Amino acid sequence: MQYPQLPPLLSLKPLAPGDDPFDVAVAAARSGEGEAGYFYWSQRLDRIELAIVLEPESPVAQSLTMLPLAMVAFGDALGAIGPPVLAVHFRWPDAVEVNGGFVGGFRVAAAETRSSEDIPDWLVISFGIAVQMDLTDDAPGRKVSATTLFDEGCGDITVDELTESFARHFLTWMNRWQEEGFEPVRLAWWARQKQTEDAKRDIDSLGGLRCEGTETQPLTQALKGPSWMSS
Repeated sequence: MQYPQLPPLLSLKPLAPGDDPFDVAVAAARSGEGEAGYFYWSQRLDRIELAIVLEPESPVAQSLTMLPLAMVAFGDALGAIGPPVLAVHFRWPDAVEVNGGFVGGFRVAAAETRSSEDIPDWLVISFGIAVQMDLTDDAPGRKVSATTLFDEGCGDITVDELTESFARHFLTWMNRWQEEGFEPVRLAWWARQKQTEDAKRDIDSLGGLRCEGTETQPLTQALKGPSWMSS
């Protein structure tokens, strides 16, 4: 079987379709078996599901900016291989929509620390996006996605192609983040923010959601679990 080809800094760890890359990556990171750059990837045809293990060099709040960075990388990856009119939008802090329909989202976990100033030993960023309908699913009503990339005009995109595109764009954004900081990521993420009729919104220098007249919601909320599970 031919697997997606990743850049040298990433190491592909293929998983059976029934294994959750997020759970596997978190367990591996906790045990010390999951190293930085390990790319846990599910061998599915209907969904792209993967998780990346990272070794942060900053406290939790700063390290969590890897979540919006990964989302921006996914948006660029899909834009690079998808149809030109494709509209990819984000819902804070972790959901992805295409042409107005929810297709999946991101998850994040970090090693526990004694204080907010300590650097976590590991960080896991994961996501799952519906590429096409699962024809083997006998209970489609349980799906968390409202649509698929196939349904939104991306019929030629395969999981392998999207995986490779994401890996390239993720490393590109990582390099830019190292050279320029979070601001370019912040601006790119906000450019894909789903427009709402709510009060004026923005994200701050740590990825937290700022709404006019209310207290900023920190990105650490994403550690409590994915917001899109109830979508």
